[in-house]
Amino acid sequence: MRAVYEIVIKHLFSQSLRIRIFLGVTSEDDLSTIFLGKHVLLVEDSAIIAMGQELILRDFGFTITTVYRGRDAVEYVRNRESVDIVLMDIDLGKEMDGLEAARQILAIRELPVLFLAAQKDHRIVEQARSISPYGYVLKGSSDFVLGEAMRMAFELSHARRLLQQIKRDTNLCR
Repeated sequence: MRAVYEIVIKHLFSQSLRIRIFLGVTSEDDLSTIFLGKHVLLVEDSAIIAMGQELILRDFGFTITTVYRGRDAVEYVRNRESVDIVLMDIDLGKEMDGLEAARQILAIRELPVLFLAAQKDHRIVEQARSISPYGYVLKGSSDFVLGEAMRMAFELSHARRLLQQIKRDTNLCR
């Protein structure tokens, strides 16, 4: 079943603008058809873990670019428009960590950033949430959990863009 959100905006002339936003996928939809052609920037400092993640993401239908350092991720986003979502390891070693890389990426462009972490740490979860509201997945979670988290990140990103457009459009009407 698709989620339907209805937003009602009052115009200056007391008329209501009713907008229906359809989010979600039906239970019959396959994630590979939803993700087909979407470009993931995978940021993971471990080549072995990155290879495993790439296999999962390819099975979902994604096109993947993998970088191993935070600063490389920032430069990639700065120089290319093709990224649809960032899958970001939080612990990237001694240089820039994933949290700082995400901050810098989001300063360049609004993208869904989904964090990957090796352990549960409430402090890190709070930091990640303050940077990007799109989610946090523990490494080693099932493919299903990762796929659903990515689907929800896309839905939230889509809803945020629609809300921003609605706000811009309603400001134009004033």
